[in-house]
Amino acid sequence: MILPKEFAAITFQMSSYPPSDTAEIRAALTRILSSDGFSGGAQLAAFLRHIVEETLAGRSERIRAYTIGVEALGRPASFDPQRDPIVRVEANRLRQALATYYAGSGSDEDLVIEVPRGRYVPSFRRRTAAADQEPGKTPTVARLWVRRWRMIGVTVLVLVAALAVALVWRSVWDEPSAPVAGGAINAPVLVLDPVQPTSARAEPLAAELGRELATVFGYVQSISVVPGPEAENKAENGANATSAGDVRRFRLAGRADAAADGSVTVTLRLEYDGAIVWTRDWLLPAGRPRDIAGIAREAANEVGRAFGVMYARVRADRERLGPGYRCLLAAADSLRRFDLTQHMQVRECLERTTADNPDFALAFGLLAFVYEREYLHDLPGRPDEPAPLDRSLKAARHMLELWPESAVAHVALMENLYLRGDLAGAFAAGEKALRLNPIDSTVTGMVGLRLFLGGDTERGAKLLAKSELHFGSNAAVIDFGLFCVAYMAGDMFAAARHAPHDDDVTFPYGLVAQALVAAANDDRDRARHSLDRLIAAYPGWSDPRAMLERFVRSGAIVDRLTADLAAIRMP
Repeated sequence: MILPKEFAAITFQMSSYPPSDTAEIRAALTRILSSDGFSGGAQLAAFLRHIVEETLAGRSERIRAYTIGVEALGRPASFDPQRDPIVRVEANRLRQALATYYAGSGSDEDLVIEVPRGRYVPSFRRRTAAADQEPGKTPTVARLWVRRWRMIGVTVLVLVAALAVALVWRSVWDEPSAPVAGGAINAPVLVLDPVQPTSARAEPLAAELGRELATVFGYVQSISVVPGPEAENKAENGANATSAGDVRRFRLAGRADAAADGSVTVTLRLEYDGAIVWTRDWLLPAGRPRDIAGIAREAANEVGRAFGVMYARVRADRERLGPGYRCLLAAADSLRRFDLTQHMQVRECLERTTADNPDFALAFGLLAFVYEREYLHDLPGRPDEPAPLDRSLKAARHMLELWPESAVAHVALMENLYLRGDLAGAFAAGEKALRLNPIDSTVTGMVGLRLFLGGDTERGAKLLAKSELHFGSNAAVIDFGLFCVAYMAGDMFAAARHAPHDDDVTFPYGLVAQALVAAANDDRDRARHSLDRLIAAYPGWSDPRAMLERFVRSGAIVDRLTADLAAIRMP
């Protein structure tokens, strides 16, 4: 299938609006910046102005965390986005401020400026659907791309990274039944201060929010959560509430207001080392349900999720952590970058950690994925040791013994059984994971991926779509699943959206998707280049069918991908 030439520019240059709209976009920007929510917020205004003007100037590829921090937020040239999360914090505030603007003084605006979650390049759309959806009229390719691009985030994780980091920085939805790690782990500490009401009317609201925050943050096993009063009592009695090595504690504080008209305002902020590192406001208008539990979940997700605010700060302070926890961070970083050169170092580190801490479930789960990586990519092990999948299964089962109600533990088991060809056992483990945790994007997406690639294409596609639509940013392996759904259906627009566009891709299935999209776009040179890079990095891919059959159990999908990859090599 050949894509129209116009689509190539959209796929690789990300042009997302007609040039004739430039003046209108700038006028809309001016109205936003002069509104109440922005006129007094210099950083928000500078952030939005910078990303919009760079996009209008055709320099969207420069819109990255570093350039925003230096050019818009005034950080020095030495600014390191990995150590200082100011750009992510301000991006979240900007999205909330834009939502408030379009729900209030900007409710009559036709042209809407948005900053999709997972990326900083803005998108522009019209609220009126008639322009693009007249009966019998096909939307322009550019507008079709804009509508679809808004639904996804940037691909940032790979298969093992998505699950390994979920183990290192535990999903906030799992039941906290695993044993707490021993002293060599030294998890960071989060102090939960009581939510402060602004009036007597807000006292029940503040108390409810406090209870919900304690519940959801209690699920984040890789940190030690301490109620504020308890932490202060320990300090007064000479106890060290921040026993996590030499790491200073995080502190989450909040304020709640209930107005006479029934509207609710909530503000939460996270402090670390005496500085505010994250803050967010919620406004619940009168007449709408007070989803206090939803606010708590969103806060826990932004603060405690994989590579979120707390993770960035802890990672920057890794030298002040215990050796076991430093090992987990190093392993997560290696897996996130898909850095196979550090495989043996990471494996040995995790093996030492599990030997020293036999009750530390997270480390065993991480080790299970490291062993699986040896099978998937033909990595050499030690002489006379069990096969990779046998070692992985042992680690996954030990994790389940320590943490039987963990959805992630059941996903680890699902992965192992799937790779062994035990589809019935794998799908049973996946369904258990969904029951334990039906709203985590990684769990939903991974189960959907295995169902689709295992032959249950209808249910698998639904779960993959749910993972994408409800949670934004996808793991690379989940994007590969979404690519397969679209590719098998002949929807090359969606397939291209879920294929990586960068030239430094190292994820093997990302290179497969990249090659197939390029071939479908009649760019055979790019397709062959992607295949050459794939085989150079992973020699086993000289036999695509053999490698695909390790990962894909559906014969129809294997046949289609194998044939199309072979066609790329034809003269």
